[in-house]
Amino acid sequence: MTQRAHNQPAHTQPGHSQSGPNQPAHSQPGPRSAGTKMAWTLNKNGVTPSVTLTKTEQDHLNEFMNKVRENKDPKTAASGWDSNYKCLQGDQYQIRLSQSNRATFTVDTTHQVVKMLAVGGHA
Repeated sequence: MTQRAHNQPAHTQPGHSQSGPNQPAHSQPGPRSAGTKMAWTLNKNGVTPSVTLTKTEQDHLNEFMNKVRENKDPKTAASGWDSNYKCLQGDQYQIRLSQSNRATFTVDTTHQVVKMLAVGGHA
């Protein structure tokens, strides 16, 4: 009769463990790999228009926000009208809702997040 070590289960072969660095006990999804495409998200940041928007201005704002939520990058999301998409400085951008009103926001391309800063007025 052979004896086995007290800390070694009967069904484990010597030199093999049930789980370890090469064999995880449970397969769980890890962080996104380089080949996985992230989705664009919109953070309204509690921003509400500082002025009453016309129907057309509100439609442009809604189109922009909805397209970002549909995983369009912000420049593409603002391409359905003469939005004059432009970088103000650093990661801060602006789109034209009308001749008099704008929406400003930041764009985090690493995490694909658009964060609204202000709506209304002319920056």
